[in-house]
Amino acid sequence: MNNLQYGQGSERLRFIIDNGMKDIGDVQNSMETMKREELLKKHPYKTWQGKDGKWYTYLPDELKKDGKWYTYLPDELKKDGRRLIKRTTEECIHIMLVKYYEKQEKVQKVTFKYAYDGWLEAHSISFSSDNTLVKYETDYKPFFKGRDIESIDIKLFNEENVKRFIVSLCKEKQLAPKACKTLCGYMRNTFKSAKIHKDITESPFDNLETKQFYQYCTRKVKTPEQRTISNNEFKMLYAQFQLDYHKHPDYIPAYAVEFASLTGFRVEEISALMWENIKNGMTVVNKSEKYNRVKKEYWIGSAKNRKERYMLLTDEIVELLMRIKNVQRKYGFESEYIFANRNGRAHASVISV
Repeated sequence: MNNLQYGQGSERLRFIIDNGMKDIGDVQNSMETMKREELLKKHPYKTWQGKDGKWYTYLPDELKKDGKWYTYLPDELKKDGRRLIKRTTEECIHIMLVKYYEKQEKVQKVTFKYAYDGWLEAHSISFSSDNTLVKYETDYKPFFKGRDIESIDIKLFNEENVKRFIVSLCKEKQLAPKACKTLCGYMRNTFKSAKIHKDITESPFDNLETKQFYQYCTRKVKTPEQRTISNNEFKMLYAQFQLDYHKHPDYIPAYAVEFASLTGFRVEEISALMWENIKNGMTVVNKSEKYNRVKKEYWIGSAKNRKERYMLLTDEIVELLMRIKNVQRKYGFESEYIFANRNGRAHASVISV
């Protein structure tokens, strides 16, 4: 009765009971017939008899698609991404199709990469922004690209070999805890997706916690000297500002960099600042520039963490804002945005150069 391992075992058992089959030969024949019917149902193309009396159908014209392998016979003809199959009888067509789908089932396996791509595709439809999806695709390369893990059957993973992979990668790449957390998140989501699609019954990550791998991470601690700018460095920086203003007094990104040195604001926040954000002796930060790396479009959205922040206007900041306003008036490109020139608002990428 091992043939019950094919899908829908309970339905087959019911079929046998209902038809009163007791002889093992009858049972075997009926099981094979049902298996054959199931395989033929997978075939997406019609089967027909031509005017020459021969029987025809199609098979897909791909050797590999979405990580799954397909096998073909030598006498196919290509047409519109399909291969035309010809046989003398309909039964011969059915025999060929059964062999085709049986072989397909044997060679097909769900690899880690295939499961990862499946999770990413589902995520792209339901949740994530374009930039998040680009990040997922970009992060895949240093973590998994070109490694053995890509081609391993998802069913062969267990808690122990998953732990070994993460520990090894943490040491090899000298991952910081934050990067390790990202790695673990990708693996956890991949196995979860594979479980949802019934490619595995249990996730090998179910009993693992990200924090248990932090002991293998590299923690990079900056010294006070690395975190701060000395007075001499400040003098050199402002000397460069003066030189830039003298050469290009209308070059707004230079003023934005000086503003960043006085406030510590992110360039995305600086790019989104408007004159209306200067009020009551404060600079109000409540917006941030966003960039869609897929569509290559900029827009203004909420600030990071969606929290509004305030900073007192110092004499240096007020003096800088007055210089910016005077420059914009002089060169005729006044705008609702503080850091704008004749071409419009200065983007964060320009300020960062």
